[in-house]
Amino acid sequence: MRIYWIRHGEMETARIRDQFRGSPDRETLNQLLDQQLEGPLSEKGRREAVAAARELARRPIRSIWSSSMIRARQTADALAAMTGHEIMETHDLREVRPGQLSEDDLLWKFIRTVSSLPVVPRRAKAVILGGSLIPAMYYRWERGSSRGGETPEEFHDRLSRAVTAIRGTHGPGDEIAVFCHGYVITYLADRFCSSGPSIRVSRYVRNGSITTTDVLPDGTLTLREFAAARHLG
Repeated sequence: MRIYWIRHGEMETARIRDQFRGSPDRETLNQLLDQQLEGPLSEKGRREAVAAARELARRPIRSIWSSSMIRARQTADALAAMTGHEIMETHDLREVRPGQLSEDDLLWKFIRTVSSLPVVPRRAKAVILGGSLIPAMYYRWERGSSRGGETPEEFHDRLSRAVTAIRGTHGPGDEIAVFCHGYVITYLADRFCSSGPSIRVSRYVRNGSITTTDVLPDGTLTLREFAAARHLG
């Protein structure tokens, strides 16, 4: 059995970007971290979804699975439209909820400090904060030091349920497309795969990229390719 794990296309994040360009609102950021802010795919995200669908449509895909989050489901829709397969949706493939920022949180203080710097252009602030917030939160969550959200154990259990359900629904020769999220794919490749290419150099999973795993006869996963993006140009 071969499973393709596809990160969703780019989400429309105008409301979120605005938080980083002006004075950030902690409540909105916590909604983002808690995966309560769901947006549709951006125009770029729709192109990424089509590119991934065209790449996968050349393969004998047996079924399509998707996270229940809007951005993943809309990315899966592109392949469903090309293949005619129905989408099997599950909450267990949703993105990690790495906790929230409190008023006295050092990371929140860092965000406020950067946002208030008068000499830094707004676009640069957005890049600095947008590129550091989620990785920093994930780093803390992974080490069990985050506040709120879900525990690493809870996340591991639900991802295990998803993998078990996918394996149990299909036969040894089937190829399955699974549309989910960046940290889901990183965690799966790092913690669920028994062997394969090293991914420790980078944890970046490009929108629309495809990670390929094979299911061995004993049920374990082996990583064949991580975050391939050739089809995206």
